[in-house]
Amino acid sequence: MSSDPASNNIGDDIRDRLSKGKDVYIEHREIKEDLDFTAIAPTYTATPGARRAVVSGAVTFVKCQFKGKVTGYRSDPTGTENTATFFAKNITFIECTFEEEVNLRACTVNDLVCFTNCFFLKKAIFEEGDFKDNAIFSKSQFKGEARFQNIFFRKKADFLRTEFFERVNFQGAAFALDAQFSSAKSYKSVDFATVQFNGHTFFNYADLQGQAVFDDAWFKGRCEFCKQNSIQQFLRIVGFIVPPF
Repeated sequence: MSSDPASNNIGDDIRDRLSKGKDVYIEHREIKEDLDFTAIAPTYTATPGARRAVVSGAVTFVKCQFKGKVTGYRSDPTGTENTATFFAKNITFIECTFEEEVNLRACTVNDLVCFTNCFFLKKAIFEEGDFKDNAIFSKSQFKGEARFQNIFFRKKADFLRTEFFERVNFQGAAFALDAQFSSAKSYKSVDFATVQFNGHTFFNYADLQGQAVFDDAWFKGRCEFCKQNSIQQFLRIVGFIVPPF
C-alpha cells in the first residue's frame, strides 16, 4: 500500500486491502477511525458461539498514530458469541502510538508479532493469545493496564526495556522459549503467578516496583536476576509479595 499523504481515505484503503487478503504497509500516517479486524476480514464459525476473522495479508504500520481503537476481538451484546482474529502472516507496529484501547484478546498470529517502541496510552489486551513466532514488545511503554494472562508465546518473547506504568498481568502465561525482561520496569504491580518459563528467562536489571508476584511460577531453564535489590527480587520469586524498600 502506498504511504502517499495525498490519499484522504486511508481507512477505506485499509479495509479494502484486508477484505481482499492483501498485505498492508503504511508509514507516517494518522489513522483517525477505529481499526476493527473482526469487522473487516471474512469470518467463519469455528465452534458454536465462536467465530474467527481471517486476515490473510501481512499487517505493517511504521510510525503511525492511531486515534481510534484497534480491535481483534469482540463479543455480541448477549455474550453468547465471540469473534477473534486469526492473522496468517505478521502483525508489525513500529514506533506507533495508540491513543485508545488495543484489544487483541484470543488472537492467533502465525508469523512475527512486533510492537517495538510503541506507546499504549490506554488499556492493552493480549490475553489468551497464541503467538506462534517471535513476539517483540521491546522499548514499548504501556501507560494503561496491560493484560497478557493465559497467553502462549511459542517462540521467543522480548520485553527488553519495556515500561509498564499501570498493572500488568501475565498470570497463567506460557513461554515456550526464552523470555527477555532485562531492564524492564513496572511501576505499580506485575503478576507472573502460575507462569511457565520453559526456556531461559532474563530479568537482569529489571526494576519491579510495587508488588511483583511469582506464586507457583515454573522456571525450567536458566533464570537470571541481577540488580542491587536482588534479595527483594529473590523473595518475590519464591512466593512472597514484598513492598518496595
